[in-house]
Amino acid sequence: MAHVNPDPYAQGYGCIPTNRVTGLFSSYDDLQGALRALALLGVDPQHIDVFAGPEGAELLDLCGHRHGVATWLGRNLAALVSDDAALLQQADAV
Repeated sequence: MAHVNPDPYAQGYGCIPTNRVTGLFSSYDDLQGALRALALLGVDPQHIDVFAGPEGAELLDLCGHRHGVATWLGRNLAALVSDDAALLQQADAV
């Protein structure tokens, strides 16, 4: 079974979770469809983290607010050279 709202930084802090694929789903049914598709592809459910609701957004902390000024600044500087920043801000706003 996939992990729901785990602490993504429990194994040590990185600026953002790495080696991950992110998807935003507008409904629970869409999420379930994606989880079924991943299972059919052979992805181990133990390697899937699902962040849901306000609690999940707070834990994921894509904009770095929870991790202090240095992290927030680092993510904003990275945004200058990366096309991921707009996606992270959009995901954090959902």
